[in-house]
Amino acid sequence: MSKLQSILNVLIYVWIIGVFLKLLKEVGILYKHIHSRIFDSNIISSSSFSMILVSMAFICLLIYMLWHLRNFKKVVKKSKNTSLFNNSNYKAFHSVGMAFIYYTVARFTIRIVEFMLSNVDEGQQSIAYQFGRNIGEGVSNQFPLLIVALFLLIIAELIKDGYQLKKENDLTI
Repeated sequence: MSKLQSILNVLIYVWIIGVFLKLLKEVGILYKHIHSRIFDSNIISSSSFSMILVSMAFICLLIYMLWHLRNFKKVVKKSKNTSLFNNSNYKAFHSVGMAFIYYTVARFTIRIVEFMLSNVDEGQQSIAYQFGRNIGEGVSNQFPLLIVALFLLIIAELIKDGYQLKKENDLTI
């Protein structure tokens, strides 16, 4: 069991590093948008301001994700010493699963807004085609995280059921 928990810890650390790198990339994009808005007198439009807001929303979302991944890491580390089937582990797994679902929906929404604000300069393609392609791309990018979130919610329910059985077993003895 401890070997599996160590592997899970490594995966969580890799995930945290990946989210942190995305955060740094998005801060760079935000800097580029702000820099072009301030110093490029030719490009003053509401679109650049909207892209700044989209970047800021995505940065807030990534910080939210980092916070929940940190909490998830704490739960995995704490479960090495205690029983897995307790109410605090259920609450932690459930909150992380729900946070991943919220992140997925918010990220998808931000991506759709970003696609709508971006320029439509791709040749002969219609706006409807580009919009449909962008929605498909947004869904396909978020689908793996949604599966992980549902898996965490299933594990949370199993922990809850195990906790209930453990409580009943402790009462009968």
